[in-house]
Amino acid sequence: LTVLLPQSSVATFGELFKALETSRHTLNIESYGLSNTTLEDVFLRITSVAAEEREKLADMKSVNKDKDEEEDTTADFEQAPLLQTEEGGAAKQRGAAPWYQQFIAITKQKILCHWRNKQQLLCIVLLPALLVAAVLIPAQLTGYSFPVAKVDRSNITIYDMLSTSVPYVVDTSCNEADVTRFIEVSAAPGLSYERLSSVEELESTTLSGGGYVAGLLFHSFSLADRVCNVTVLFNQTVEDSSVGVLNLVGSTVAQLLLVPNATSAAATPQLISVASFPLSGSAHSTTSGASMFVYLSLLLGFLFVSASAAREMAFQKERRITAQLYLAGLRVWVYVVANWLLDIAVLLPSFALVWCVAWAFQMPGVTGITFVAFVLLCLEFCVAIVLMNHLISLLFSKAEHCLKWAVLINFIGALAPVALMSLLQSLDNNFVDAVPYVNNCLPTCSFLSGMNDLVSVASDKDNNQKLADAFAWDCNFPLSLLAMGVESIAAGAFIMCFEILSQRVASPNQRFPPQQQQNEDTEDSDVHAERQRIESASVAGDMVTVNQVTKRFNGKTVVDNLSFGIESNTCFGLLGPNGAGKTTTISMVTADVPVASGEIRMQGQRVEGFRQRLYGTLSLGRCPQFDALFDYLTAREHLDLYLSIRQRLPRQCQREIIDRALRVMGLRCVADRITKHYSGGNWRKLSVALATLPGTEVIFLDEPSTGMDPATRRGLWEVVQREREEGRVVVLTTHSMEEAEKLCTKLAVIVKGKLQCLGTVQHLKDKFGGGYRVTLEADGEAPCGAAIQRAFPDGSAKLLVHFMNRWTYSVAYIKSLSEVFLALEQARASREIVAYSVSQTSLEEVFLHLATQQESQVS
Repeated sequence: LTVLLPQSSVATFGELFKALETSRHTLNIESYGLSNTTLEDVFLRITSVAAEEREKLADMKSVNKDKDEEEDTTADFEQAPLLQTEEGGAAKQRGAAPWYQQFIAITKQKILCHWRNKQQLLCIVLLPALLVAAVLIPAQLTGYSFPVAKVDRSNITIYDMLSTSVPYVVDTSCNEADVTRFIEVSAAPGLSYERLSSVEELESTTLSGGGYVAGLLFHSFSLADRVCNVTVLFNQTVEDSSVGVLNLVGSTVAQLLLVPNATSAAATPQLISVASFPLSGSAHSTTSGASMFVYLSLLLGFLFVSASAAREMAFQKERRITAQLYLAGLRVWVYVVANWLLDIAVLLPSFALVWCVAWAFQMPGVTGITFVAFVLLCLEFCVAIVLMNHLISLLFSKAEHCLKWAVLINFIGALAPVALMSLLQSLDNNFVDAVPYVNNCLPTCSFLSGMNDLVSVASDKDNNQKLADAFAWDCNFPLSLLAMGVESIAAGAFIMCFEILSQRVASPNQRFPPQQQQNEDTEDSDVHAERQRIESASVAGDMVTVNQVTKRFNGKTVVDNLSFGIESNTCFGLLGPNGAGKTTTISMVTADVPVASGEIRMQGQRVEGFRQRLYGTLSLGRCPQFDALFDYLTAREHLDLYLSIRQRLPRQCQREIIDRALRVMGLRCVADRITKHYSGGNWRKLSVALATLPGTEVIFLDEPSTGMDPATRRGLWEVVQREREEGRVVVLTTHSMEEAEKLCTKLAVIVKGKLQCLGTVQHLKDKFGGGYRVTLEADGEAPCGAAIQRAFPDGSAKLLVHFMNRWTYSVAYIKSLSEVFLALEQARASREIVAYSVSQTSLEEVFLHLATQQESQVS
């Protein structure tokens, strides 16, 4: 119980303390103390008065102003519970939220975040199409068009190739008449010959391209002697040029030797057939280099945009958003499946836009009868690449690292198998049969292979094209679809198993290690008594029990054999310097981190096993040390999300809870603004509001008032006090000793992972405090020795500071506060002093004393 005594009644304080001392046992008062009003209290008083003056002025200007509008900018810290029934009492929890309600809530959150992040959304939709257009537009401007070959690759001739003439050179040893006969027989429409004077000119002309398919060099040519020595120089930029020219030479020579009266090789039945078999082993052609470059740019665009899904999953884990959602009761499979479906859906508009660009440029493989096959390939690729990126996100704890590596891993995975098989085949042709299977080992490889097959179908069989051609097994396109389907199922199964198994809290290797001999001389008596109480199982009324809990990180003990219990209707404070183990202790109690040894029970249930089962039976709320909030959701939407995950409530009741939570935490003026633009104080207020939603029995607040202004911090204190008064347990960590003193009914100080003391605030002050501070102020610089001597005749007052007309004394122990106040009040009445103050050692001094003492023991 804390009472504010008015300054105007200071003259009666002596009689008040005298009455307390005489009636202490009758009133069942264990201990009491006193302290001065802090500067923060003064600040709040001044701002409150100023606010009242502004309200009066506003009333004078507008008497009829709506009162509700004035309340929007201020916090309403009422003492009523957040959730009310129609009769006005606290409503009971209506039951856990069903899975479909949680699924709708997560889906709504994903849609809102994507829609409001305009930059990312535009990048996802436009980037692949822009990359494809960046390749196609220059090709269009330079006059390039995607050729559709009209040849059957099972019988390739030069007559079907794009050429104007074939240059040739005749050596002096050749029979000119036989060479002329060769030219006449092989001539055909669209094919002519051009004689050159030298071999050098032939080589430079043929190798430079310029529309030439190949050139011929007649070394020795005589039909009578049956000598036909001809060297063929071909243009390697023309597809199948070498095959076609060799067929031309072979067929013409065969005609001249076997059919002496032949007039034209084109008009005479062909005696030789030449077939070309690409690297893939099929009878279909491979994609042209330009087409392949287009599809590589398309793949690169989708790798960038799909990697944003991996980044988002890693970001939510890095910021601990996922852990907070699970703590609220979200089912693991609902969270995983909802994210899969939304990330896949986001890619579909991008694929539609890419198809529009491809259709405009008439790219082969995406228009015509192969459109259906292209749609199936894209749908499977969307599913496969999203699942692959979700799988990659499991490897990284930092979102930015995940984004970079997701793109790199997928891109290398697309090219590495192709390059590897090309290298192996160059060494040994036995690897040819394995090429289709290796080219489908990853989703990115399967996508490129599938596009290659579609373009092959569109190019080679344009005159008699059927959808069945794309799905023929020798086309390898069905293999690409099958491979992506298998890869999607495997990745999805692995992710689901990993997420579920990662929710398991491992049991400690040793439930209770061999009991260490506790030295009662070094261990605080209260800590020792609490340890014995926990070990003797006298914890019937405790909501939380921590029994001999130890935690180590990298061989370092961060929590060392802690034992304490927390009763219901208690605000339990965990104090300690940075790195003392406070947050680790809370993480172990909330099953976020497994214990190395010992046992934790909450509401009688052992904290181990699967978190989803624990969070489904335990009603927990947590305000983490670092805010776990979505950047693109508003405060109202955050509250709606967590309420939808936690409970099944009528919609109207849910809206009332949200409105009241916003009003209580002073967030109404920013309720519909995305949290990305919040100040640090508003982030903390929203985190506290999420932790204190109705339905929670145990609330963990990890430094909740960080960044809050004094007025908001006092409002937070009112909320915490109300939660405790309603029967909930509040576990608080803070570096504000004033906050701990105001809120905590029981305190524990942890230093170097060990519990140093335990008890109420006043008990710790009496036990570890440095006594009292007495400050006297004189008129001018007159000494105050006589006044302090009468107040403390035993000489226990020691001068600490003397500055101008102010003296500050330290008193180790005051036997009777009433005698001190009566003596000082008498001195003030006699004008020996003009003012005085008496205050007990602050909690901060107790904390510093314990921390310093422990540091000296360690050193």
